[in-house]
Amino acid sequence: MTDRKQYNRRKFVIKLMIILLGMGIAFHKMDGIYRVMSSAKSQIKGRMEYTIRNKKRDLDFEKGRISENDSHAWYKEYHVVSHSGGGIDGKRYTNSLEAWENAYECGNRVFDADLSFTSDDILVLRHEWFDNLEQENISENDIPAFKEFMSTPVYHKYTPMSCYDMIRFLAEHEECYAACDFKGDGTKTFSFLVQAAKDMDCEKVLDRIIVSFYSYKDYEEISQVYAFHNWAIRQYQNEPHNYYELAEFCLNHNIPVCMIQTDYLDAGDDISVLTDNGITIFAAVVNELSDMEQYLHQGVSGCVSDYLYEADFQYIE
Repeated sequence: MTDRKQYNRRKFVIKLMIILLGMGIAFHKMDGIYRVMSSAKSQIKGRMEYTIRNKKRDLDFEKGRISENDSHAWYKEYHVVSHSGGGIDGKRYTNSLEAWENAYECGNRVFDADLSFTSDDILVLRHEWFDNLEQENISENDIPAFKEFMSTPVYHKYTPMSCYDMIRFLAEHEECYAACDFKGDGTKTFSFLVQAAKDMDCEKVLDRIIVSFYSYKDYEEISQVYAFHNWAIRQYQNEPHNYYELAEFCLNHNIPVCMIQTDYLDAGDDISVLTDNGITIFAAVVNELSDMEQYLHQGVSGCVSDYLYEADFQYIE
């Protein structure tokens, strides 16, 4: 009788273990299903929030700020901004006097000017100090003083430019503009530039400076420095793909130009909310005419380019 009881007890324990094991497996599967469902729910919620944020809606802005009739504005007259002064002999980012002169001879009138400070706080044209432009003793860890920078040719043959050279170029070429891409503190950069123009008795040149800024905060700070006439916002550092927010900012602050990276255009972003509200789009950076043709079909008006020139646009259908 005792053996029988022990047998039944073992049988009960085995059944209980099987039941508990089955419940554990079921719980594990249910937990996996729950995790998948939670992940899917989170993704759906994210997509819904993105859709709600970017859905068609009325923009909150002061009507009529951007003029449709200013046919003489630089962004209506010209299609190309010469990137870092324009490419020369297959070299990019030189910001050299020869690059500017070459782009000018090829018909371009708007120049991208990268502005950086030397170690003794003089404003010069330099994209990044870590760029290898074959200048001895110049690097990110060895930023030169002004005299050393100006006496060290780019790629051993091109003439470096300072902000004074840029101002002088603009003074001598009254139809030209400089889209200034500041690499450090915006307030410090444009304060130096304004003072340099005044010291050279060339303050009128500032009317052809295009403040090419990155963030909304940049605008608020730089607009306190000087009443610049020309502004262009670079979409890169603002909330990705949120063109309604960007359009509202541009319309409320009378920013007529937005520069958009080609990665966003290639991804098929709908920029119509910008173009429908009179905001002109420049793509950056475009070096192939076939690519530019595609961007024009998407609503883009111009580009930042190393090797494209104004005359090239006559070949685009």
